Amino acid sequence: MVTKEMSDSTRLMTLRLNPVGWKDPSSDAAALRVASPRLDERRGREQKYVTMEVFFATDRKYSPVRNLYQRFGSERSIDGALSLGSCQVSIPEGHRIGQLEGPFFRLQILEDPNRHVVLLGLDCHQEEIFFEKLSSVVSKSPNHEAFVFIHGYNVTFGEAVRRTAQIAFDLGFQGAPICYSWPSSGEYSKYMADETSAEWTIPHLDGFLMAVRGRSGADTFHLIAHSMGNRPMTRALQPTLSERIFRSTRKICQIVLAAPDIDVGVFKELAGNVAASGQRTTLYASSKDLPLAISQQFHAYPRAGEAGQDIVVVHGVDTIDASAVPSGFLGHSYFARTRTMLSDIYELVRHGTPPPRFGLKAVQKGNLTYWEMQP
Repeated sequence: MVTKEMSDSTRLMTLRLNPVGWKDPSSDAAALRVASPRLDERRGREQKYVTMEVFFATDRKYSPVRNLYQRFGSERSIDGALSLGSCQVSIPEGHRIGQLEGPFFRLQILEDPNRHVVLLGLDCHQEEIFFEKLSSVVSKSPNHEAFVFIHGYNVTFGEAVRRTAQIAFDLGFQGAPICYSWPSSGEYSKYMADETSAEWTIPHLDGFLMAVRGRSGADTFHLIAHSMGNRPMTRALQPTLSERIFRSTRKICQIVLAAPDIDVGVFKELAGNVAASGQRTTLYASSKDLPLAISQQFHAYPRAGEAGQDIVVVHGVDTIDASAVPSGFLGHSYFARTRTMLSDIYELVRHGTPPPRFGLKAVQKGNLTYWEMQP
């Protein structure tokens, strides 16, 4: 078990080797805010989970329904208005690093916070209140830090928030985790609809990132995007002339592009400004990523998140070939599902350590170097 009392080196090795998640003993005192009848029935049981607070921003349309998972569906908000707020998410005592525990077949009636990562509560806030709460959490963290996670294709709002909580918990992140959720349909069959929504969300994400950088009080600020979520993120990091001065004084620390579903040619054109926006930019790619292989066939051009002969290596971006890392059936969510990957991201977020890091092997491609991750 990884705890705050461990040294950084011991913590890293434990993330590599120990299947049990990090636990913050002080989190046991966090108040559970019950928001569903199925949870009321379990009030008498011993609590065997901790509660994570995840801030969110979304341009999904809000629906005032009882079911928390349906508050923000796949429809777009009116005129791209952002809803801001915070969620409470359970992390069970038996949580395993990289796992997003849930009931079999995801039947919500069987959700149990003592065994599953569950969305327990959801509160919407006015803008001023949101940034007051966010800056308060940031100010209490040792490094005054925050990260924003931007999900990919076929992801619901609830899944995005739960994944954000899991990443923050597994990294032992002590700042403010923020989920930016754009209106993905959450259905495999609606890839093209998600593509248009990912493009539609760009100005909303851009404005939100500017606001977080200016109003969160974070001295250390990270961006993590997955799959199609890399499209709006990389576009949002293309500054106009009037924004360059502000962005140079509010530089992002770590920019993580996980399995980016972006055309290779487009990415190469955007990479310079992306790299200039942060202290370090890291791209994770894999040759075992089935959804990206399908995307390549669909678009007729390779994707930036693919490894193999088409692996993207450009100046200013650390490309890491994670093909050797166990990646599951589809091989697309490996960035958050394996201890090897999470320990590498931990080194980035915690220390900003450049390659070669533990487990990375240098490979030459022309005059440039990329890195192969050893399992």
